[in-house]
Amino acid sequence: MLKKNNLIVIVVIIVFGIVGFFGYKYLYTGPSVSPTTIDESSLKTYTNTIAGYSMKYPEDYKLLENQSYGVDGVVNNNPNTTTLISPTLGNLKTNMQIRIHYENGVGNLSEQAVAKKIGTTITGKQYSIGGKNGYMFADTPIGSSGSTIVYVESGDETFTITIESMGAGYATGLQKYVDPILSTFHVTK
Repeated sequence: MLKKNNLIVIVVIIVFGIVGFFGYKYLYTGPSVSPTTIDESSLKTYTNTIAGYSMKYPEDYKLLENQSYGVDGVVNNNPNTTTLISPTLGNLKTNMQIRIHYENGVGNLSEQAVAKKIGTTITGKQYSIGGKNGYMFADTPIGSSGSTIVYVESGDETFTITIESMGAGYATGLQKYVDPILSTFHVTK
């Protein structure tokens, strides 16, 4: 009788485990989307003539000029900054913001100097965007949620592109949403 009760307990545990696993997958991961294939005809084009760049972005993203969202959801004034805010991103169940901040006259910084400027000890990797070489500091522990920062120089302009999300890092899901947008970034000056 004791062996039969142990077998029943084991079967119940296995059934609950299977139901729990599939219930979690169904409730929390949702359908998967494939953002790496962007329909070019549905993209909007943004051009910043002052900073001298343009980029394309999905039409369901919100664009803010000289503003950004704080982690508390409050809109902050942020001069020389363009912010893209995504809708909820498929199975990531979060959104992201891409902030492009530009400034004049910073000039030719090394990877170590950029790391110091943005306040990280993570080693940057060479990264090319819009035909310009720069550095990417992926998933840095900066701020409450971590950030990925791309730093690019073009002539007298310096672009600091910050990618933030409360629920995912660049390497853990955002890359497939970010890269198609960044691939359209072009310096126009």
